[in-house]
Amino acid sequence: MDKPDASRDGQKQGDQSSEDLVHLSDTQVINILERITGGFVAIDHDWRYIYVNHQAEQLTGIKREDLLGKRVWDVYPEAVGTLFYQKYHEAMRTQQSLSFEDYYPPGQRWYTLHLYPSPEGLSIIYSDITERKRAEQQLLFHANVVQSISDAVIATDTQYTILSWNKAAETLYGWTQEEVLGKAASDILWYEFPYNPPDEWKEHLQTRGYWKGQVIHKRKDGTQARVMASVSQVKDSNGTIIGAVAANRDITEWKELERSKDEFIGAASHELRTPVTALKGYTQLLQRTLEKQGLRDHAQTLAKMDGQLNRLTKLIADLLDVSKMQMGKIAYSKAVFDFNAWVHDIINDIQQASPHHVIALTRDTQCKIIGDQDRLSQVFINLLTNAIKYSPKAERVDVIIRPVSDIVTVSVRDYGIGIPKEHHSRIFERFYRVTSSPDNTFPGLGIGLYISHEIIQAHEGKIWVESEEGKGSTFFVSLPLAQDE
Repeated sequence: MDKPDASRDGQKQGDQSSEDLVHLSDTQVINILERITGGFVAIDHDWRYIYVNHQAEQLTGIKREDLLGKRVWDVYPEAVGTLFYQKYHEAMRTQQSLSFEDYYPPGQRWYTLHLYPSPEGLSIIYSDITERKRAEQQLLFHANVVQSISDAVIATDTQYTILSWNKAAETLYGWTQEEVLGKAASDILWYEFPYNPPDEWKEHLQTRGYWKGQVIHKRKDGTQARVMASVSQVKDSNGTIIGAVAANRDITEWKELERSKDEFIGAASHELRTPVTALKGYTQLLQRTLEKQGLRDHAQTLAKMDGQLNRLTKLIADLLDVSKMQMGKIAYSKAVFDFNAWVHDIINDIQQASPHHVIALTRDTQCKIIGDQDRLSQVFINLLTNAIKYSPKAERVDVIIRPVSDIVTVSVRDYGIGIPKEHHSRIFERFYRVTSSPDNTFPGLGIGLYISHEIIQAHEGKIWVESEEGKGSTFFVSLPLAQDE
C-alpha cells in the first residue's frame, strides 16, 4: 500500500482553507452590506443588477429577486438622460469614484449617492435624504422671509447673545451680521427706555411671553435711533424657552414729525386761548345785559354759547397738556394731602352737575398721598364724567377707595355700554378712540385717558381698565401712600 503523499495532502488542506476563508470573507461582507443604513447595489458592465441589499429593497419598494439579472435602464427607463444616468456612465468610463445628490422627479424624492467603479462593474451606496432636503428648504425659506422683512429682526438665546441679525438690522444699526453674531445684545445696541422702567421688558417677557414699547438704541456710528420694539419668547416643541426674537422698527423720523406736530399744537392752542377767553368775556357781558333788559330767551341762547365756549376752553387746555407731556414740559407741584376727603370733594362737585346719576362712595380708612392735587383732579374728574357719559341709561356710579399695604387703589365703576376687550390695551394711547356700533359713538378726541395715564405715571402709579361690552366698565387707579415720618 502506498504511503500517503503528505505534501499533496497539505496542498489540499491549504486549498480548502483558502476556499473556506474566501467563503467566510464573502459571508462577512454580505452581512455588513445587509446591515448598512443605506441602500447598496452592485451592477456589472452590462448594467445588470448582481447584488441588492435589504435596505435597497426598502428604498425602491421592489424585491431583490425582481431586480437581480435585470438592466438598470430597463427597470428605470425614465432615468435615462437624467443626472443619475450621466454620473453612472461617467464613473464607469473614468473608473473614478463619484458622489452627488439630486432630486429624482419620477419618485419625487431626493437622494445622495456614492459611486465606486471597478473592473467588474459599479457599486452604489445611496440614501433617501428627502426629509433633510425639505427641512433645509424650509429653513432657507424662513431665512429668506426674515431677510426680506423691513423691520430689524434679531434673535438671541436665553442669555441675550445674538444668534440672528437680518439685513434690515444691518441698515438700521450699521453693524453687519458678522460683527454682531455671538455678541451680547446689550453691548451692541445700548438701550434706554423713554416711557418705561428699565427692567419692565424682561419682567413682561418672563411673565407674559412678550413686550412692546419704545426704545432708544445707539447705532454703530454713535447716533441714536428711536425704535418701536416688539420682543417675544421663542420656545421649542416641548414648550421650553430657548431664546427671544425682536422685531424693531425705526420710528426716528416719525417721532421727529410727531415732535413738530406737538410744537404746532402747543403754539396753536396757546394762541387760541386769548381770543377764546375774550370771546367768553364778551358773551357773559352780553348775557347779563340781555337779562337786565328782560330778553331772557336771547340770554338763554348766550348761556348755551357760554357752555360751548367752556368746552372749547377745556379742549384747548387738554391739547396744551398733551403737547407739554410729549415734550416733557409738564411741571408737578406735589404735597401731602388727605386722599379720601379730596375724592369726596370732587364727587360732590360732579354730583351737583349730574343729578340723574347717583355717585356712591365707599371708603375703608383715611389715607394720605403725595401728589399734585390739580393734576390728579383732572384724572378723577375725567373718570367720573366718562362714567356718567358712557352710561346714559344707568343711574349709578360706584367709587371705592381701598388702601392696601403701601398703596391706595380707587375704582370708578359704571353700568353703561362697556368697552370691547380688543380695545383695553390701547385705550390709554393718545388720540385713540373706541369705535363700535354707530349707536355707541360719543364725541371726543381720545386724549382724556391719555392725559390721565401720563399724570398717574408721573405720580409712580398705575391706571387700568376692566370692562365687558354691554356690562359697564371699571377704571382703577393705584397711587403710593405717603410714608409716616
